[in-house]
Amino acid sequence: MTAKEAALQLHEGSSSTDEILDEAMRRDAEIESGLVREMSHEEFIAGLPLPKIA
Repeated sequence: MTAKEAALQLHEGSSSTDEILDEAMRRDAEIESGLVREMSHEEFIAGLPLPKIA
């Protein structure tokens, strides 16, 4: 499912539906253009502030 498809599944009466769709399309365009790249799972987990387990 694309970001656009996910955003379109929101309730049509929502006042923020257009804003969410615009943001999803902007982010999708950034990835498609190569301006940004998707983060791998490992990169995402590495960036989380997880507590140290002794």
